[in-house]
Amino acid sequence: MLSERLKTFSMPGHTPFQALQRFAVLSESFYAQRITWDKKTWLPNVTPLRKLKVFITLSALLVVADLILLYILAKEVLSYRKDAEFTLTAAVLLVMVFCVLSTAIFVSQMYLFHGKELCFIYRNMNTLKEMCRTEGGTEAGLGSASSKKSCFEGF
Repeated sequence: MLSERLKTFSMPGHTPFQALQRFAVLSESFYAQRITWDKKTWLPNVTPLRKLKVFITLSALLVVADLILLYILAKEVLSYRKDAEFTLTAAVLLVMVFCVLSTAIFVSQMYLFHGKELCFIYRNMNTLKEMCRTEGGTEAGLGSASSKKSCFEGF
């Protein structure tokens, strides 16, 4: 019965930009993000630092969690006496979590310190996309080879 319903159920397809829009709406409802989106034009704006107390606190907690995990990993690897309950599976899992936390720290710090540059890049990409859409008649990447050539001829 359930398998029949799952066969008829289809998820609507979303582009990466639509997924970003949905994530932005969801995450802004929890706390202020460094990059906020204008809901009418979907262009990014930088949030002032004074409104980012929760964002900065959560970023600091990421750093603390990563340092604690690094301490645990270093203690287990470098210690003379090994913990009997610390298996290879636990070590691999801790390394994976450490990598995920390190990536999250990198992304949060990039948003925090390079928000203006990210907004600038996105706005320019949006301008290029609009130029290609109006000049080629279709969105870039979906038109014919001649429209792609004319779209990027000046660059």
